[in-house]
Amino acid sequence: MKQNILAIAVAAIVVAPMAANADVTLSGLIQAEIVGEKDASTNYDYISRSQDSGGAVFNGGNNRVAIRFDEKLGGGLKAFGAYEAAFNTSVNSGFTRREAYVGLKGAVAHVRLGTIAGAYKNSLTVVDPFAGTSLQGRGTGGGMSGGRLGHSNFLDNVVEVGVNSGGFGAQFQWTADQKYSPADGAKTYEYTIACDTATPPTTGCSKQNGAGLVELKYDGKIGNKGHWGLFGAAAYTDVKQISTDSKKSDGNRNWKVGGSVSFANLTLAGQYENVQIAQNGGTLDGNRGKYGILSLDYRIGNVSLDGWVAKYKSDNNITVSSTGNDAMSFAVGGKYHFSKRTNAYLGYRKTDSDSSKAGGTDKKLYDQDAVVLGVIHKF
Repeated sequence: MKQNILAIAVAAIVVAPMAANADVTLSGLIQAEIVGEKDASTNYDYISRSQDSGGAVFNGGNNRVAIRFDEKLGGGLKAFGAYEAAFNTSVNSGFTRREAYVGLKGAVAHVRLGTIAGAYKNSLTVVDPFAGTSLQGRGTGGGMSGGRLGHSNFLDNVVEVGVNSGGFGAQFQWTADQKYSPADGAKTYEYTIACDTATPPTTGCSKQNGAGLVELKYDGKIGNKGHWGLFGAAAYTDVKQISTDSKKSDGNRNWKVGGSVSFANLTLAGQYENVQIAQNGGTLDGNRGKYGILSLDYRIGNVSLDGWVAKYKSDNNITVSSTGNDAMSFAVGGKYHFSKRTNAYLGYRKTDSDSSKAGGTDKKLYDQDAVVLGVIHKF
């Protein structure tokens, strides 16, 4: 608790002098959940969970405190930047890494450098109405890829160039780092476990040889209130396999296409995804695979009814099961919007896999059921 108070005090000291010369804002989001869940780790008995990661018990949440600045430099040019920290709600721990960047922008283009969310995950909230909650499709949800070059976490040491004009948008990101995995293991992209040391071994280790991401999108209008959009994104990483007798380059790629349409209080969205960057939570089973997901959101007054259904197809069947690690998943639930900033949500999510049996039971290794109750407040 003392560390949190100290961090807030330091932030206040930093922000105060900046505010005299630039527009500085403090914002954030806090979310809490109670989940009833069963999977292989619980021997398929329902148990109660509340220990969250960023406000969500499963697959990462949205909790954050953000300091943002925006300064006019003249000639239509602005300086902008942000520092975000995540925190845990259930036991009040934090702060941990989110975005931290600085950049310049004009009327239609920008450049920024730092730790930034991957361009590949920009469409996450477009496709998944439960994004950032334990009802979401990424990770163990079985509906879309995870990992830093998928739909989770943040990229380090990024140079980004973006363009937005009319309804068209493009974002390009590049990290040139050629390094072994750091000792904490948290900043890796696709290293093997043997690399997670300060002094990497000479065998059984991987070294990153650069990575890049791109997103293209277009948004159009339907009448006065409706709109539609299309997007495509790709991520690439080149990893050198280090051994005593050879060095080979393994370039792996993720790519996806999707879209959404909104009219008469109804939003429909979906995407198809081909995932080669499968390690470190990249796919449900750690193999290369393909995802498809469809979702809907229907708003009636203060209530929205939400759901998604997804299919995962594993490309490499390495388990005991002859049918491999394919999975069907879905989530269904609703939200009550007390205001534009506060809502409560309740829903059920299920992942049904064809993986090998877990712990001698008749259940599967990647099966998961979750009943989720949560509250979100933005400030």
